[in-house]
Amino acid sequence: MPDPRAACPEGTATPYSMGGPYDWEFRRGPDGWLLTRQRLAVWWSDGADTQRAFA
Repeated sequence: MPDPRAACPEGTATPYSMGGPYDWEFRRGPDGWLLTRQRLAVWWSDGADTQRAFA
């Protein structure tokens, strides 16, 4: 598995990570359980979201 902290080879992004608690919601359907919602409360981040992927 590549190191997620490594810079993008094209130089278009810088390392960025974030974390915190998740909240999951599921629904039981006819074929089993379905994930219907996932939320992340961002408690910490490291680096800069230069591509504004999480804005």
